[in-house]
Amino acid sequence: MSGARDAIVRSRFVLKTSAMPSSNRWSVLAVTVIAFTQTHLHRFAFAPLIPTFVADLGLTYAAAGTIQTAYFWTYTIVQVPIGMLADRWGARRLMLASMALLAAGAGAFAVSGGFTSAILARMLVGLGAAAVWVPGMRLVTEWFPVEERARATGMMSAGGGIGGTLA
Repeated sequence: MSGARDAIVRSRFVLKTSAMPSSNRWSVLAVTVIAFTQTHLHRFAFAPLIPTFVADLGLTYAAAGTIQTAYFWTYTIVQVPIGMLADRWGARRLMLASMALLAAGAGAFAVSGGFTSAILARMLVGLGAAAVWVPGMRLVTEWFPVEERARATGMMSAGGGIGGTLA
């Protein structure tokens, strides 16, 4: 039974990759670049602001560092489940939902008034950011023919550099 299912999956993949590429692929890529830019912007923008958080919230530098790392713990922990969700729900839906979570986390962080709320908000940002790379790579694979995938992957990856630079 699984052999027949594998043959169907392979035939769908072959049809998808050999079909005439859609001009919408560039719009899809633009969304992935913007999303990946956002993940890196939120990843790197916090560190230079640590002295401000220490002064405004009365935190120690260790506590501010813990808030910063809340993004990374969450990002790391959910990577495998994110891949499973991308397979189940689809990359487009998951990326849209993740960007909404990232925005909600950024908003919550902006109004957080203490250590606990700041950590929870940064975790929400990390959760949203975690669901960008894997679905983005899947979208590149689904929307771009083999001959254009390396260029599209490079463009998506450049979004990370842009976000880091903006931060």
